[in-house]
Amino acid sequence: MTTPVVLPESRVKSFKFYRNSNIYEGIMHGKSFYKLDSEFILSNYRSSFQSALRLAEQRRVVLTMGMSQHRIWTEIQ
Repeated sequence: MTTPVVLPESRVKSFKFYRNSNIYEGIMHGKSFYKLDSEFILSNYRSSFQSALRLAEQRRVVLTMGMSQHRIWTEIQ
């Protein structure tokens, strides 16, 4: 099992991209691209981290922590 990378939201810059007839929000971390999977309000840290751990069993995950929300990003394959 891989552990999610946890970063302050200020360390990443998001962008929009088009794929499979949809527009997504994405980030780049290291040499990999990630798309937004889910968002949680700040008080739901435990839920966001548990979700990130479950997703990390299948692929690389980044969990960003902002001033008002946590966001889970999954690697684009």
